[in-house]
Amino acid sequence: MNLKWCRAIKRLSPVLVLTAAIFATPAILVGQESGSIKTAHPIPSIQGKNGHFALMFDDKPYLMLGVQANNSSAWPAYLDKVWPAAETMHANTVELPVYWEQIEATEGKFDFSVVDLMLKQAREHHLHLVFLWFGTWKNGSSHYTPEWIKLNQEKYPFLRNEKGDTLDSPSPFYAAFLEADKRAFRTMMRHLRQADPQRRTKRAFGVASGTTVRQHKKRSTARSRKSS
Repeated sequence: MNLKWCRAIKRLSPVLVLTAAIFATPAILVGQESGSIKTAHPIPSIQGKNGHFALMFDDKPYLMLGVQANNSSAWPAYLDKVWPAAETMHANTVELPVYWEQIEATEGKFDFSVVDLMLKQAREHHLHLVFLWFGTWKNGSSHYTPEWIKLNQEKYPFLRNEKGDTLDSPSPFYAAFLEADKRAFRTMMRHLRQADPQRRTKRAFGVASGTTVRQHKKRSTARSRKSS
């Protein structure tokens, strides 16, 4: 890598993080052997033949030259920096997060205007997208959880440490979190089916980002322990 290219990447690093040339999320791209039932626009998949595997779109191998936007770059104010950076790096795919707090700021009321904007601008720049769902957790914390979740600790309790202090980590012991997250994710997927019906722009979707509880966050309230 020459010095000029290194400097270019350094200038772009605040916006994009260079990822592997090919990335796929098993939760969405289910591996399957050749000979699957074909449809007019089959779901992207990882297919194998004679010990070799490829990411397939419309029955053709897709070499994903991917870049990933920083965690907090999927807002309209930052998108104008994302696309030129991807083009400079000769990428064909951009991974962008979708934030739960962004699409359901008010419980039960969904707004996909930012998702639609990402789809529109990606098409204008002839780029494909891999969405990344930032829901209940992101690296074990609630950075992108809607405010109505965070303010309702009775229904959606967070973990507490041995001193009783509330931690920035949703409790994994409550089904209410799962049900709310599932509802938002399903609603979003239904919207994407309408907004990108031929799957020409969206290539894949990564789910459950950072579903972890760090070592210092393992203790929960007595109520959480009882419910588990």
